Amino acid sequence: MNTGATGSTHLGDVPYPPPPEACEGEAPSILELPPGDYYIREFLSLLEPTHALRKHGYNFAQLTDEEIHLKRRCTIQQLSKGLQQAITRRSQQLLSHLPDTPYKTLPSMIVPYENGTSGFQYCTIECHYHSAPVDRATKMGTARSGDSELIRLSAIDYLTGEVLINNLVKPDQPMQHLNTKWSGVTWDQMNEAIREKTTLKGKASHYVKKLKEDIFVGPDTILVGHSVHNDLKALKWIHTKVVDSYVVEHKIIQEKKAIEAREKELSEEAARRVEECLLEVTGLATSSMLSPSTDAQTIGDSTNPTEGEPKKKKKKGTGDLALKTLLKKYLDTDIQTKGNKGHDSLEDATAARDLVHWMVMRRLQEKYGVLM
Repeated sequence: MNTGATGSTHLGDVPYPPPPEACEGEAPSILELPPGDYYIREFLSLLEPTHALRKHGYNFAQLTDEEIHLKRRCTIQQLSKGLQQAITRRSQQLLSHLPDTPYKTLPSMIVPYENGTSGFQYCTIECHYHSAPVDRATKMGTARSGDSELIRLSAIDYLTGEVLINNLVKPDQPMQHLNTKWSGVTWDQMNEAIREKTTLKGKASHYVKKLKEDIFVGPDTILVGHSVHNDLKALKWIHTKVVDSYVVEHKIIQEKKAIEAREKELSEEAARRVEECLLEVTGLATSSMLSPSTDAQTIGDSTNPTEGEPKKKKKKGTGDLALKTLLKKYLDTDIQTKGNKGHDSLEDATAARDLVHWMVMRRLQEKYGVLM
């Protein structure tokens, strides 16, 4: 369960990985565990098999060569939009008068054909050959190509609370924006971190590969978080050993719903049998058998104030299973309070750790009476 000791490699005189940035608020603390191995066993019981994780968006299949090819993006596609606008303006101007000076020649690109030959075309048409979807995950910005790009990464040791990583990530490609409203990263912060050489290299760098595989995360490391599949997707990782507080809470809710449905079914069955007995003994029917239900919610009575009204769209991160919601519900702790300034990824990592710890302690209390 330990994530391993911090190590470093060197590129010239610059240490890598760089030390994590200091915490803005209170640093994560060491977990206080009950004696014995009960805690560890209960913690390990929260691991879900891969088939269960797949239902929550986890992907454990390596991409094929064809899928990788389809996910590539032509760097010309964003440029083509501007060129297309330029062509439209030129056409409109020619209708009124000739330009005073000749227009500059539009750039062109080589186009390979299936028969092995090649030609060229002006860069005025978007690429419809590559159809890669665009991710909009938090802690990520958007590159000029339209793809999401990892720009911030935080990780702590589950047991000790030691901050292992808390750094911005230098993007691999030019950025369109940093999605500050969600990532919490501004251009000033990114530029300063690059100048101070405190950023991690982009995810394509082999240094980040060493950082992930050799220093902190190995095949037996258990990753803890909330909706961890989003983090794995952002990092382009495949990892099967995960404790996900979202999955844990979702499972509890589904079990409660199943129990409630079964109890309702048994209650209705018992009521039906009582009515049948009354009919057999007295020949009388109860009022519930003589008249249909007038429950507004059941039959859609127009007196139901919510009938026909559109459901309000929940804000991002405010659902019943959101990390922010569960922290407030179970630990009476407020997180993500900066509004449009974005999230603190270290705060989210610590909150997810604290939530999983609370879940383990709750299960121990239910089973063995261990005090919270």
